[in-house]
Amino acid sequence: MSSIFIHFYLKFFILFFQFYNFSGEIYLKKKIKQKYLFIMNKYFLICLQIFNLSK
Repeated sequence: MSSIFIHFYLKFFILFFQFYNFSGEIYLKKKIKQKYLFIMNKYFLICLQIFNLSK
């Protein structure tokens, strides 16, 4: 079960990172960079919560 969430997290992370690298302007904007990291952390925590509930 945990491997499914890790798989989805990594897939989401890779897609987001590709978009992030593709747009150089966004990379230069620190606020957006912080927001991106915040969203990724929040997404990861939600995945962990769902995993814990499914145990």
